[in-house]
Amino acid sequence: MSFFDKFKAGVTEAGNKAKLLVEINRIKLQNKDLKDQMNQHFEDIGRLVYDKFGPDQHQNSERGDISNAGMNVIFNKIRALKQEIEQNTLHIQNLQDHKTCKKCGAEMPAEAKFCTACGATFEISHNSEVDYDLDDSKEQSKQHGHAARISDTDEQSSTREEPK
Repeated sequence: MSFFDKFKAGVTEAGNKAKLLVEINRIKLQNKDLKDQMNQHFEDIGRLVYDKFGPDQHQNSERGDISNAGMNVIFNKIRALKQEIEQNTLHIQNLQDHKTCKKCGAEMPAEAKFCTACGATFEISHNSEVDYDLDDSKEQSKQHGHAARISDTDEQSSTREEPK
């Protein structure tokens, strides 16, 4: 391998690492924006509670349950934001090739089976399968008492229509 080939390989590797850092920082910035949105929703909840139960409303005899449709909408938005933040965090960990122990917060290599700090085992979750009741297999599914299973890759390559 010549000097220029080694130089080219080094520059390529540095470029790839720079792209990785840019992607990680982009996701971290996105998480910050999502957390800001969550905080705004928490403020909205506080405002609704204050408006309902605040000192200016002490004469209001209709103090009822505040978990109305408006509150549920905010709760659902917060849940969705939390889920998106968690997905982004997992994506960052995959890019960085490490994972975080849920029990103690220590960072471990991605291939670790257990945490070296606290001894907790890492759960292996396989979410590559999705249950669908397909039109052509509904009868078979009913007979066997389960829904037909299709992996995500099969779903993408399949020409079948999704059930309605």
